[in-house]
Amino acid sequence: AVVSNRARKITEYQWSRLMEYGGLLTTVSMGTVWTGTSITMYELLWLSVVGCSVALGNLQSDVGPDVNLSNLRALVDYLNGSIPFFIALFCTTSLQRWWAMRTDAFQSISNATSNIMIILIACLPEEEFSVAMEKVFRLAAASVLTMTRAVRSEDRYLKWEDLVKRHFLSRVEGELLSKTPCLHVSGVLWCWIQRLCVEMMRRHAESSEGFSGVPERELQHQCTRAREGFELLHTYLDTQLPFAYAHLIVFAVNIVNLVVASSCGIQFAFAVKRQDYQ
Repeated sequence: AVVSNRARKITEYQWSRLMEYGGLLTTVSMGTVWTGTSITMYELLWLSVVGCSVALGNLQSDVGPDVNLSNLRALVDYLNGSIPFFIALFCTTSLQRWWAMRTDAFQSISNATSNIMIILIACLPEEEFSVAMEKVFRLAAASVLTMTRAVRSEDRYLKWEDLVKRHFLSRVEGELLSKTPCLHVSGVLWCWIQRLCVEMMRRHAESSEGFSGVPERELQHQCTRAREGFELLHTYLDTQLPFAYAHLIVFAVNIVNLVVASSCGIQFAFAVKRQDYQ
């Protein structure tokens, strides 16, 4: 998605496409570190420099085998020393985001599920609530599975047949969720969980003549806490690193590969001229 303004920026991009085409072929794309108000002029300037360099190289085709390659080796050493810094910074940022999703998002969902089950088991020991409590646990587990599938799959709507076969959902529930976008299924499931908890508390209060030992506010708090965990996951997944930074990393790696490959080829050619086969 491209934001149309004076300085065009890409707000959403696909990593798979960026890795497929590489940093060199995507240099002309809007939103990279090389784009600006005078992008066309600068691209033509650098292409002209490359053309002049190729022409000069062809004019010097009769150069002897004793050519000094120290400058080229120095360039390779410089790139090999600087590029890993950017890659390390990128990997550190990605790992921090991944760990935050694990500890702040998934952990809150897991804790909320465990806390709800403990409260229900302790406060509702009657046999009549066992089926409903099992349903609460199955819906909570299904919410995590559907969220994981929504992230890994490109399908817009949920494929619920497998969840029905594994007894996480009933067929009626699966058909209802089939019309809900994948990213919102988890939120719907936790709405059902909260509704089940409210209904169990109401029935328990009726059977105990208006008195209920179930901490209703705590149950509602745990349900909203789980929903906040899924919302945090959405935030991390929908907020990508800036495209200019990601493109810089890919472009730098491509440049290092190009320079190293060119250096190896040139040194190999001159070694053959010197008949140095060591």
